[in-house]
Amino acid sequence: MVTMQPRPIDNKKDILIYPEGFFNTRLFLIICVGFFFITSIAVPAAAANSTVTTTTTTVPVTTNTVIAPVLTVARFTGTPTSGSAPLTVQFTDTSTNSPTSWSWDFGDGNTSTAQNPIHTYSTVGNYTVALTATSTDGGSNTAIQTRYITVNNAPVASFYGSETSGTAPFIVQFTDTSTNSPTSWSWNFGDNETSAEQNPSHTYTKPGTYSVSLIARNSVGINQSVQSDYITVSTLPFAEVMMTTTAKPTPVPTFPTVSFSGTPTTGTAPLTVQFTITTSGRPASWSWDFGDGGTSTERNPSYTYVIPGTYTVILTANYPAGSKPVTKSSYITVNGGSGSASSPISPLVPIGAIGIIAMVSHLLFGTKRY
Repeated sequence: MVTMQPRPIDNKKDILIYPEGFFNTRLFLIICVGFFFITSIAVPAAAANSTVTTTTTTVPVTTNTVIAPVLTVARFTGTPTSGSAPLTVQFTDTSTNSPTSWSWDFGDGNTSTAQNPIHTYSTVGNYTVALTATSTDGGSNTAIQTRYITVNNAPVASFYGSETSGTAPFIVQFTDTSTNSPTSWSWNFGDNETSAEQNPSHTYTKPGTYSVSLIARNSVGINQSVQSDYITVSTLPFAEVMMTTTAKPTPVPTFPTVSFSGTPTTGTAPLTVQFTITTSGRPASWSWDFGDGGTSTERNPSYTYVIPGTYTVILTANYPAGSKPVTKSSYITVNGGSGSASSPISPLVPIGAIGIIAMVSHLLFGTKRY
């Protein structure tokens, strides 16, 4: 228990008078709370003018660095990449970041796990090659080269022309029939004209006989085909020829040789015949008369005879200077089948009927003499 006792007031020193034990009790409580509260309460005026010292403590931090793996990038080359069968190719791995295993697919059903394999292609064709490269960390990468290997044989050159003879100007359509896939062509038409097209069209402007050659090339090799005296070009389809006569000479046109054939020429109705023109010239048009009233303007027509008989066939070749007919008399023979309705009626039939009537008349009326 605190006892409060009065004390004389000193106006110079004190404004408030505390009990004697009060300050000691308060100081004791502040010490119990803590050191910081003593500073703020016991000397409040000094705290406003005091200097605060700050201490910085560095705490070390440990960092774990994770290094990402470097992935393999698959790459390869092959030498050679084209040639004739059998073609042996040396493949070389050029993959990056040190792969440790390899898986090859050569595109022809064969594979390999070697790093730098050698493979032989035995069949003509184009092949896609793939390489899968794998590294120690398990990462893998695949490189694919499409149609990388081409296996072929040297070409064998050959050709034909749409027509081989005619009159100037004479147009021929040439067609390449070379084998083993040539990639370039070189034509010589025999008249100092050439072409690099595969299937060129060429016009011969002067009469003459021409040899034609074709050179075919591909990545494997080269081959040449020559057809000697292959194209024959004549003058105009007619020429003025002066007749040797005492009369006034008259120009007479002459024509190229024109003929035709039919297969077959005999048979039983209905008989189908294939007609074919053979001519050294180039008529502008054709006209057929098959002898039974049938006609055609086709060059090589097929015609069917349905009535038995013998027929004369006429072919007319029309040129700018005129027409040239070719006639084959009694060329087609068509026979009638047994029992055919087209067979002629026996002339004995009406005679037999008259005989029967006469016999009946004799029996009924007797013979009458005149």
